[in-house]
Amino acid sequence: MLKNQKGFTVLEILIAFVVAVVAIVGIYTSVLYAEAQLKRNHHHRAAILLASGECDKQIYYLKSYGVLQQFAEKTVTIEKYDDGSYLNGKMYLTSHTETDYSFGSGVEYLIIEIKVEWTEGEDEILDIVVREDFYH
Repeated sequence: MLKNQKGFTVLEILIAFVVAVVAIVGIYTSVLYAEAQLKRNHHHRAAILLASGECDKQIYYLKSYGVLQQFAEKTVTIEKYDDGSYLNGKMYLTSHTETDYSFGSGVEYLIIEIKVEWTEGEDEILDIVVREDFYH
């Protein structure tokens, strides 16, 4: 009968449509993942900068006044959003003295650790720790 018909069957169109939908969903998922990872990396960088600044401040207090400005826990703002809300975290300070015997005699030094902890998304708790060794 009609052997030389040209065109697409319904099955071929359906398969092409499914492939296109899967590709679009894959691209959309990748974009959402990349955006979430970008936010997470930004929050890590902000927390590291907060902790590093606090370390510098503590060393300044130690050099200037001979003591650390101790605190058990302090609330810090990691990011302020356009809608006026904040991503807040908690900052913790720990310090202790150790002795370094690398060169035969003991040299005391102070270890300052600043930890910043925050909740990413609904329930994922993330943290970073910055450590500074201060030889005095």
